[in-house]
Amino acid sequence: MRIGKLDNDQLNKLVLSKLTHCREEVLCSPRVGVDCAAVNLGGRAAVMSTDPITSAAKNLGALTVHINCNDAAAAGAEPIGLLVTLLIPPHATEEEVGQVADDIVAAANTVNVEIIGGHTEVTDAVNRIVASATIIARAGEAGIITPGGMREGDDIVLTKWAGLEGTAVIAADYSDRLSLTPDELSTAQDFIGDICVV
Repeated sequence: MRIGKLDNDQLNKLVLSKLTHCREEVLCSPRVGVDCAAVNLGGRAAVMSTDPITSAAKNLGALTVHINCNDAAAAGAEPIGLLVTLLIPPHATEEEVGQVADDIVAAANTVNVEIIGGHTEVTDAVNRIVASATIIARAGEAGIITPGGMREGDDIVLTKWAGLEGTAVIAADYSDRLSLTPDELSTAQDFIGDICVV
């Protein structure tokens, strides 16, 4: 299999087709294009999403927080708590782990989300620190927003610009391979500060 996400056909065939909807409390089940689940626990729905950060070595803490919180915000939900798992290779230093934790806390503070738990583990199953997080959020008063509500003719509002996250990751992790001026590289690396949509 190729490295990266399963394509939509693989995801449907190998994973999604095997899942069944069996709880009435579950308002939004997994499907292609849907990044969040929603569960009615009485009152407003709890919206949850989970994402690993595997494609970036630098800015891992900020990406872990913002990517997960962005998913919730895109569903019209307010991020409340984040569960974070860190998988740490044996060769990592305490300073590196501490820096990732510092970055997670700093990013969480900027979006007013609390780190409510998680897991840390040193393992030779990874060759660099890998983070995975699950966001728990509260749906807005109007409920959750899903791609299923889109109709032909709807407006799509882009709050920033396409390719922002990918540009920030590439500029940070592969700066030595890019043919950019120092100013262009600095601008691209600074995009990390713009990825939050909360």
